[in-house]
Amino acid sequence: MAEKRGQVTAFIILGVVILFLVLLIIYLLSEEQESIFEETAEVQSLRLFIGDCVNKVVEEGAYLVASQGGYYDPPMPFKEMEGLGIPYYHYLGAQRIPEIEEVELELSRYIQDNLPLCVGNFSDFPGFELEAGYPKAESDIIDGEIFVSVNYPVSARKDKSLFKLNSFSRRINLDLRKEYDAMRKIMDEQNIRKPYIPVGFITQTAYRNNLTYEIIQFPGSEDQVVVSLKSKGSGLEDELVYSFALKYDWSSLA
Repeated sequence: MAEKRGQVTAFIILGVVILFLVLLIIYLLSEEQESIFEETAEVQSLRLFIGDCVNKVVEEGAYLVASQGGYYDPPMPFKEMEGLGIPYYHYLGAQRIPEIEEVELELSRYIQDNLPLCVGNFSDFPGFELEAGYPKAESDIIDGEIFVSVNYPVSARKDKSLFKLNSFSRRINLDLRKEYDAMRKIMDEQNIRKPYIPVGFITQTAYRNNLTYEIIQFPGSEDQVVVSLKSKGSGLEDELVYSFALKYDWSSLA
């Protein structure tokens, strides 16, 4: 009988311990949820700050990549002009043109390299202990816009609370795809008319795609030209300019 009473007592004690643990867990969870809710409001300005940097860097990258013929870091050979490296798409009869996927990768590389520079050391947020990883960007250049998704792991710690930011995305209303597609048509025609500048076809293609264009020849190097296709820009610039260079072998025409 005494043994049974001892077992009952043990079960009661075990039940009390379990109940205490359950109540403790519920309390801790409620405290954590309250802390996270409060932090969400506090870190909103941090989220907006990083988002603004993403937006700025995406736009800057799009303009730079377009002006350098689809490249963040243009390959040799290229034409130096006004601080830009404009790649030769047609060089003495040979063609080297980036695929659209390559242009997207170049834009993503620009974003990954320059987003941490824009964010800096988070000096505007002295109340937080902040740690940031390396951003990973994916870019899609589609009709009428550029969509960019950035995984940028940022940890914000304040007191005993920790908040994590990871994903940022932006849509930029720049029609880089239209300029790229128009360029491909021009280069297809150039491949047919190898020793000649297809001025008439460039004019026709620009008109049909609601673009303007510019063809620049260089004194003393008339066999080299830079073609620029232009469309309406965003708030950062008035025009989005897609430029590429052509170098001809006119020795056989002399």
